[in-house]
Amino acid sequence: MTTSIPNDLNFEDFCQDSARVLLALMVQFPLPITLYIEDIVGPEPEDEFGIKSERYLRTLGSITWLAHEGYIRYSQQVQQEAFDETILTEQGLRLLMHPTPEQTTLLNQLRAQLDEPSLIPATMVNALFR
Repeated sequence: MTTSIPNDLNFEDFCQDSARVLLALMVQFPLPITLYIEDIVGPEPEDEFGIKSERYLRTLGSITWLAHEGYIRYSQQVQQEAFDETILTEQGLRLLMHPTPEQTTLLNQLRAQLDEPSLIPATMVNALFR
């Protein structure tokens, strides 16, 4: 079953951020890492008052959503810069290793789609909301 994808840039950013977070944690699994927001979203300029961009804050929100839903865990948020001791949970690991209809895993699909980020939202929707 394929879930329809909202035609919304925020949602596409969420899916791409979530994929990058899960892949970054899988590379280091089972070791916890300090997950820097900038490593996920890339450099984003602050405004003249030092306030982070909306895109940067959406990435922060994607990471907190993954934690709230039980896919990742972290010990503490370090201001708006990073998440300390971040690791995949069992639920996150199961999500990445679950077989897909294409006879592969979400992990392998996401790795292959990093060069074609327009494919990531559909893949993430089907994995997260099945």
